[in-house]
Amino acid sequence: MVNDARASIFNRLKHARRTFDHLGWWRLEDWSASLLWTFCDERAALLVVPLDLSPEVPLEHSRSHVAWVRWAGVADGASATPCVQAMFAEAEARLAMQGIRELWCVVRASDWLGAYLSERAYSSTDRLFTYEVRLQERPERQEHRLGNVFIRRATAEDLAAICRLDELCFDAPWHYPPALMRVMHARCFLMTVAACAGQIIGYACSQIHLRAGHVVRLAVHPEARRHGIGTALLCDQVYELAQAGARAISLNTQASNKVAQQLYQRLGFRRLSEEARVLRKSLDQGT
Repeated sequence: MVNDARASIFNRLKHARRTFDHLGWWRLEDWSASLLWTFCDERAALLVVPLDLSPEVPLEHSRSHVAWVRWAGVADGASATPCVQAMFAEAEARLAMQGIRELWCVVRASDWLGAYLSERAYSSTDRLFTYEVRLQERPERQEHRLGNVFIRRATAEDLAAICRLDELCFDAPWHYPPALMRVMHARCFLMTVAACAGQIIGYACSQIHLRAGHVVRLAVHPEARRHGIGTALLCDQVYELAQAGARAISLNTQASNKVAQQLYQRLGFRRLSEEARVLRKSLDQGT
């Protein structure tokens, strides 16, 4: 499909009522020329991305066994059911041939795509909770006694070490590969690391929009946990977001991550009623 035709499709679909956007740090235009798209004529489009790929890399270069549903859209006036069913059938078959074994998606109650995924045997594996703290005034910077550990801004030279730490701290579907980590570092509000003896043992990252801040990532090396490093990283993010004008700061965590929830509650975060389902489908034949 030529670029002009794609541009016309994307321009129409991004304003449609039925769009699903889980691009995260990516933008739709980043992926406009990607070969990973599946189309239903000019009525609908679907983007599923193996965990380790960036927009310019073709599917056959993937070595991951996990892919995510990143974007979907159906034009107003088009029948969603045949388009969605056809696109997912094609995309799932293509992924399976490449050796991708699992396809994941996060949907909220308001996401129109959730019902179609249930019909295609996507099952809930977990839930995502949202926690939020509202600031009545700007907090003072807190001093944390961390021994020989100190917190500083992350640099581009840190990204390889941060990726290794991220992969150690998060299960396969959730860790950030180098391509996505570079985009996050370039587009985030603040990325910080906890360093000790020249080694990065923790990191955090956040974004801000108007007066709303969001802590996107918080990770501490398993052997360095329970020493206040996660608390220090999070408090530093909250302070900097507040200084930038944020009056509400949120973050997400899995329902199964009880330790993280206890930390957030201890620091004044309160769980919101909003939650999302984590859906997964096995693409192994016969499973």
